[in-house]
Amino acid sequence: MSKTKDRKMDFLNIIDGVGDMPPQVEGVCSMDIGLCKLTYEEKTDTLNVYLRRPGLLIGKKGIKIDRIQELFDCNIKIIEYNLLDEEK
Repeated sequence: MSKTKDRKMDFLNIIDGVGDMPPQVEGVCSMDIGLCKLTYEEKTDTLNVYLRRPGLLIGKKGIKIDRIQELFDCNIKIIEYNLLDEEK
């Protein structure tokens, strides 16, 4: 499996859980935050997370995103994504 695919799967496993393992961050799931797309830039070791509702992933005072960043071993960039903008 490529590093890009690994990074994307790791993120989804942390957010949604995998198998019998529960999610690592309480109150966040990919469906609720409006996850639209994940892209990974190997050069900068950055995972770009495109969300319709980024505030739900960030959490109050950034607590949730800080927890995810601790669990994840690469940079995470959150990008607000509006599906209506895509139609233009």
